[in-house]
Amino acid sequence: MVKRPGVITESRYLRKDQTSISVRKHISGIRDRHGQIKNLAVIIEDITERKKAEYALQESEHRFRNLAEEAPMLIWMSRAQANVMYANKLMLDYFGFSNYSELTRQSWENAIYPDDLPQVHQTYREAYETKQSYTLELRLRSHTGQFRWFLLKAVPRLMADGEISGIYWYRNRHSRTQASRGSPEGNYRQIAPGRRGR
Repeated sequence: MVKRPGVITESRYLRKDQTSISVRKHISGIRDRHGQIKNLAVIIEDITERKKAEYALQESEHRFRNLAEEAPMLIWMSRAQANVMYANKLMLDYFGFSNYSELTRQSWENAIYPDDLPQVHQTYREAYETKQSYTLELRLRSHTGQFRWFLLKAVPRLMADGEISGIYWYRNRHSRTQASRGSPEGNYRQIAPGRRGR
């Protein structure tokens, strides 16, 4: 007998106590040497907790995006590979884009002042390794070509199991007093790392 690849389905069922359970079913046909299906192999996997975690994450992202669109700062969210998966309107306007899909890794790296880029990469790595938030200063070029000082905060986006699936980025423009410290050729200065939620 030969087991062939089958189908995978997901379903929800109601228990006797009226609570629901989510399951994934793997169904495969077992054929004889003539290729005829003689039996079915069914594997049922309980995925209730995973579905709850996925739903909670979706709800969290929905609330985040609603708040981000109203926030007076540049906000974006990237995946583990640094690919942008969301950017609010204020950020898109600053860089001159109409959709976050235009904000590729290359495009936002090109907008960072060259002397600041190595420290941004370092902060990105540290946020993943330590699962803590980091705050730093850097210069960003707008769609007009002008560089402005920003205070950036990188906050790891944690899954229910504690793994990092991406990073939230918050960028506040400095006041005129802060921005006047040094020219575009000035040195980058990292402020301080801090735990998430500070």
